[in-house]
Amino acid sequence: MKEDTDGTQEPEKITTKTYTQPMKVALTQAEILEQAEQMARAQQEGGQAEADLSSIKKQYAAKIEDAAAAINRAAGLIRDKFWFRAVKCERHLNYTTGRVVELRLDTMEVVCERSMTEDERQMEIIAHPSVSESEGPKPDEAVIAEAEKFIRETNRASVSSLQRKFELSYTMAARVMDVLEERGVVGPANGDTPREIKEQKPLG
Repeated sequence: MKEDTDGTQEPEKITTKTYTQPMKVALTQAEILEQAEQMARAQQEGGQAEADLSSIKKQYAAKIEDAAAAINRAAGLIRDKFWFRAVKCERHLNYTTGRVVELRLDTMEVVCERSMTEDERQMEIIAHPSVSESEGPKPDEAVIAEAEKFIRETNRASVSSLQRKFELSYTMAARVMDVLEERGVVGPANGDTPREIKEQKPLG
């Protein structure tokens, strides 16, 4: 106490404050066990988080790849203005003109127009014998002779070439070719390949 001038003692004025301050303190055994449990839980949670993150990355990586492929595909279609898909078509074979026309059934657009192949001609003869040489008008001998001369000069024997040269229907041109085959001028039909031209037999 502080003593006054008159000899009496004045009480000291003291204020007490509580506070915290970091200090190095030894852990108790219970605290060590608690910290070990927290560490184990944190390790488990961290491992699960890494696994989840890896799975999410794979999922999003796959989505990103799919999106990139879709973008490239769309860009290619926009650039090229076409794509490939199955379209129903119909083939029309005209045995009078010897022409084949193929149409798209959805738009009726002409996809292809071409000459009939020898195989298509032979298939029609098998299916409909009425178009063979056994029925219908016979080719004129003069036309047959001119056709043989034309084949030997051009070294090409095909029904379509006779049809164009002599302005014949495909059926009549085929009959002329059949006659020339029977007479040994040309060989049998061989698909789209022109027929073999046989050597001309000497007269007499």
